[in-house]
Amino acid sequence: MILKQTKINKKLFRLIIGNDEVKHPKPFPDEIYKAEKKLNKKVKFMVGDSLQDIKTAKAAKVKSIILLTAPKSIWKDLKEADFIIKDIKEIPNIIKEVN
Repeated sequence: MILKQTKINKKLFRLIIGNDEVKHPKPFPDEIYKAEKKLNKKVKFMVGDSLQDIKTAKAAKVKSIILLTAPKSIWKDLKEADFIIKDIKEIPNIIKEVN
């Protein structure tokens, strides 16, 4: 539903896991662990837009990329993210930079 609202093509993703597919939702890292198991790969990044997403990434020991979609009044709460972006198109550059 979120991808549809943001007009992001879900074909860009190999796997999408929602909180309804895990026993413990965010900030527990269950979604990340499930992705690692299904893909048989270590997840390196979590993309999100909230403090919950940062906490989840930290719990799973992956890098957090936070997209600033939240009101400016809470941006200061998101400063603990590894990367903060204003446009989702910045993600490929971050991945290249880290890899």
